[in-house]
Amino acid sequence: MKKYEALHPPLLARITAEERAKHGENPKAEKSAKTRLHQLYGAYNSPNTYKKASALLDAWEKENIGIEADSAEFLRLHASTRERLPFYPQFYRFILDHMPPPASVLDLGCGFNPFALPIILKELRAKEPHADVRNYHALDICTRQATLINRFLKLCGLPQSADCADLIAHAQPSPADVAFLFKLIPVLEAQANGSGFALVRSLEVNHLVITYPTKSLTGKEKGMAQHYRQAFQNALSNGQLAPFNLQAEAQINNEQIYILKR
Repeated sequence: MKKYEALHPPLLARITAEERAKHGENPKAEKSAKTRLHQLYGAYNSPNTYKKASALLDAWEKENIGIEADSAEFLRLHASTRERLPFYPQFYRFILDHMPPPASVLDLGCGFNPFALPIILKELRAKEPHADVRNYHALDICTRQATLINRFLKLCGLPQSADCADLIAHAQPSPADVAFLFKLIPVLEAQANGSGFALVRSLEVNHLVITYPTKSLTGKEKGMAQHYRQAFQNALSNGQLAPFNLQAEAQINNEQIYILKR
């Protein structure tokens, strides 16, 4: 599976083993594993994503560009951040309106969202001029992505704290003021029922921001908004999100946002 060779080895090993346990040593096992990896990763990245991002970082490093720069070119390279790009200021304004200024951020299943750090800081300092994010810990499943994000964090003057993790089986996220789980819960739940909310309960954070897509990556509704809203409400009412309580919610473009507080 050359397309997925840069993914976190323990995650690849787990998914491969699970599919072989279901289908045995035959082509169906590999096909099923590839389908799951596409759902986790392949659907969001084009073949040249990392090559283009690396070239952009080369230019930033050469010109010593830092945290004040416009990072939109990075955000366009990933499907999830690309559709959020026109609404990022509004998106973060809503989030920051409902919590104290966070000094530490845990970004789970981060994709290319860490490249939106300049937008976060701009909105944060518009509210609190002296506020700052001192630590941004990003976790995802691609080793090349972690390398790129660490280069970016270094340019921003932050600790290089992007890592890979299997968020279903081996995650041990660090404590933080807030955890971002942007469009992550449905991806995890599709892999293993209950795994997304189990991850939530393991987090040592004061606030959570959980979002769900209301349309597919191709722009189709497919009843997603209603389905995910019901799934979230069920989790809230049956204790799957304990000890967090809902503080605010909104829909911004194709994304339903829930903010929770411990």
